[in-house]
Amino acid sequence: MSSANILIGGDLCPVNRYQPLFTAGNRDAILGPFATRAQQADLFVANLECPLIHKPSPILKTGPVLGVPVSSARGLQAMGIHAVGIANNHILDHGFPGLASTMEACSAMGITTFGAGPTLTEARGIPILEVKGIRIGLLAMAEREWSIATRTTPGANPLDPIGFVRQMKDLRGGMDYLVVLLHAGCEGCEVPSPGLRKVCQFLVEEGANVVAVQHSHCVGCYETYQGQLIVYGQGNFIFDYDSHGYKGKEGILISLEINEKGEATFELLPFTQGTARAGLMKMAPGEESTFREALESRSALLSQEASLEAAWEAYCQTRKLAVLNEVLDHGRILRRLNRNGAILRLRGRSYAKNLLSIVQNESIVEMLNTLLRPMLK
Repeated sequence: MSSANILIGGDLCPVNRYQPLFTAGNRDAILGPFATRAQQADLFVANLECPLIHKPSPILKTGPVLGVPVSSARGLQAMGIHAVGIANNHILDHGFPGLASTMEACSAMGITTFGAGPTLTEARGIPILEVKGIRIGLLAMAEREWSIATRTTPGANPLDPIGFVRQMKDLRGGMDYLVVLLHAGCEGCEVPSPGLRKVCQFLVEEGANVVAVQHSHCVGCYETYQGQLIVYGQGNFIFDYDSHGYKGKEGILISLEINEKGEATFELLPFTQGTARAGLMKMAPGEESTFREALESRSALLSQEASLEAAWEAYCQTRKLAVLNEVLDHGRILRRLNRNGAILRLRGRSYAKNLLSIVQNESIVEMLNTLLRPMLK
């Protein structure tokens, strides 16, 4: 019985020291000791975390605007990547011109793109690639930020469980295995929120065979649910960005061996990104042992609901002031005054009550989206 090997990489953004390596198509310098493993993969996919652009055309948004030259596609091809998911919060950083040039540059290199497009209908498309006689579907979705497609505008495929169920009704019989790249969660958080975990498990219940959650820029944890793998945070694959801290230097590749029946075994391959120079490196034996112990310890929390909720709540507390400063639109001076929560204490319970009444109601959140977006045009 033949089998197919799928290799899945996390967030890939060839900025800074990686840029000349990608333009030159220097596979060995980029992948280091993992170059052979990539070459042996029957299907190699990753999340392309930035558009490939001819010239900057930044949109109005919050957070960093990412973009690299279209010549970076040479590096993707040299690495042996067959397909890239482009449903993420940065793919529309340079508007439709940046999205279009990304899709064109990848296509010219024989690389399939999925998870974004000129309209929502095209962004939702699930390409099905036949690999050693196994029909493998590729789906990418992203939580709603600045990049999401609509019925008439370009962008990324939004996370939409209802839409996913409807798609699977039509496509279930046309594929043997479904890979889902899900751009979701919170940066720096090593455990899934209760809501995110529920969504990932639902995707498996409705037909996903592996769900790789990306975007957190750190390695999280994993579980098998109904016999299928869910990884809650792959960490960065290739992303030379100091603000991600030391956790941003670590990542895992997901290696899946799939037989003709669609049954899979998996292996998680840890690595670090070089500090003295760009490029992937294997962890030293002691370092890898410590890394795996921490990964298994976090993953064990998934079977302890109270402990998982406590870990999520602890993470939220670390982000409390930063998030509420954004909500309150505090400038530099007010942020300094609020370092210990002084302004929040002055606002009191009434502020928290009124804010909660808005954000806990799905219809009000949808109304705010409808009202605020035209104000930015």
